[in-house]
Amino acid sequence: AETQDSDVSGDVPFKGVGKLVAVALAGCGALAFAAPALLGGVMHDEPTNALSLPTWAVHVSSITEWSVAMSLVWAYGDASGNQAWKGLTWAMAPFL
Repeated sequence: AETQDSDVSGDVPFKGVGKLVAVALAGCGALAFAAPALLGGVMHDEPTNALSLPTWAVHVSSITEWSVAMSLVWAYGDASGNQAWKGLTWAMAPFL
């Protein structure tokens, strides 16, 4: 008779990661729209080449998304037993 341990699972938790990414993107979007109103009197003149707050929000969310993708590839390598997938994670690191 086969026994299966319910506490140990090889599945990658895609639903949990999806929720994490959604919350991070929602937070970045809310910050991009709320910060100028909240900091209106505190902000100083920016140089002409300065990045806007929405641009920074896109940058931060892109870094977050890439980091999550790297962790999912690493987890897939563990779950599938094919350790070559971990090499892809290392190859993604320079683009972070």
